[in-house]
Amino acid sequence: MQLFLTWLVHDSLSRHHTLARLRGAQAGFRVHGLMLNLPPSQRLLDVLSGPGLNAPLVTAETAGRIRAGVAHPVIAAGIAAVLITCVQALALASTPWDALSPENDTLQLTWHPPNRQLVPAPLAASPAPATTAVFHVPAAARPLLQAARHFSRSAPGHRAAGRLFAATPFSNKRIGAAAANCKVPLPAQPSLTAMWQIRVTCTRAEHFGTRFDASFADDQRFDPGPLSAAQAAEREIFRVRAA
Repeated sequence: MQLFLTWLVHDSLSRHHTLARLRGAQAGFRVHGLMLNLPPSQRLLDVLSGPGLNAPLVTAETAGRIRAGVAHPVIAAGIAAVLITCVQALALASTPWDALSPENDTLQLTWHPPNRQLVPAPLAASPAPATTAVFHVPAAARPLLQAARHFSRSAPGHRAAGRLFAATPFSNKRIGAAAANCKVPLPAQPSLTAMWQIRVTCTRAEHFGTRFDASFADDQRFDPGPLSAAQAAEREIFRVRAA
């Protein structure tokens, strides 16, 4: 679901375009009996980060500037990864190989909250679960990430590390300097927990919805009302078939 939605909005022209596309997806999901819960409109427009909000699209022109300005494939891929995710470079340093799909079209990042124990271990609460965010990788960025994986796998002494960016020192300062040399501005760099797609949920709804909803004023808090006789019959047919 995250992959579909980030693909849907990765090339949006603005936050408002992204909101419109997500609301359209929400209406489409309702037609198929699915409840797609999104963050409230104001948070999408003003607060949260990620694809379609403040992650710039890596175009062929951008990729060309990165290749022309950076000789090292891992540093070039680091710039592309920061553009795609809006996460600071240092947070990407330990990204494993398998976080990048074999087709190089999906990047999956996992963030573990810092473990700061101020009480004895037996009294400490269980650690917070990790947060996973999935990103669609634009076509122009895929060769850059593929080259980094190939280089890291081929570099002597780094194969056992199993990391996408293991073959060279990888820091915010180094990636920032390389991006400046390419005249590629990097986006704001919040933590992964600011990504909007990790807040999306999808559940089965108890109705089939309508083709178009009149208003999204309440941000997907809606009352579908009682089922019509036709909807009740159709729901019973689906229940019997599922059984």
